[in-house]
Amino acid sequence: MCGWYEIDPTTGALVRWVEKGETPAADKYYLEDGWSVREHVWELHDMLSERGRPPIEDIVAFVVDDHIPESFAKLDAAVVDKTYYELADLWKTMGEEYREALGRDPYRVERYWMAFPEVRKMATGREQFYAGKAVRREEWFLYDWDLIFHDKQTWARLRVFDDGSADAWTATGLAGFDDEGSAGTFIGEEHYASLDTLRGMPDCAPKVPPGPPTDKSDQAEPFRYFGRW
Repeated sequence: MCGWYEIDPTTGALVRWVEKGETPAADKYYLEDGWSVREHVWELHDMLSERGRPPIEDIVAFVVDDHIPESFAKLDAAVVDKTYYELADLWKTMGEEYREALGRDPYRVERYWMAFPEVRKMATGREQFYAGKAVRREEWFLYDWDLIFHDKQTWARLRVFDDGSADAWTATGLAGFDDEGSAGTFIGEEHYASLDTLRGMPDCAPKVPPGPPTDKSDQAEPFRYFGRW
């Protein structure tokens, strides 16, 4: 075996890497390094942020168990069908890998822990993410391209909460993260820059307002939880 690790079936935690050439144990559980359902459920995740979320057990049934629950009936059928067949192809390929390396099909618990990071993200909505949080710090940013070439103020906001989590509000919506670093990276990748940074740029400094807007609200924005970025 190469590129595999043994996992704890009750928590999904990494137990140890499996050495090349090692014979797998029949009573152990394994995941192959690099596997993820992320790219296959991305479109579905986007849709759930706008149309409401089925309970987590229904998301598990859909992603892990090849079952379409009744709660999915309110969702866009084309996206659901596309995701279903993409996942079916993924599980088929994963089965081939397991049979070649382990001499057996993947156990359900192995499929579950492989999919769990994305299932958790899809099941976490605005209410779950913000419950009990208090804002510890807030920072605003501007989209540099719009400011420089279009004299337009396109804003982004980063907030850090008392539990260490953070969110990022950009032109594409509101996103939750496990930590400030992830939220900051997300905003940076979208080409937003802090007001202090822009004030230090000769072409931007005259266009930077004295402070962030006071009349903006994120309440109508779709929310998506990304975890770590």
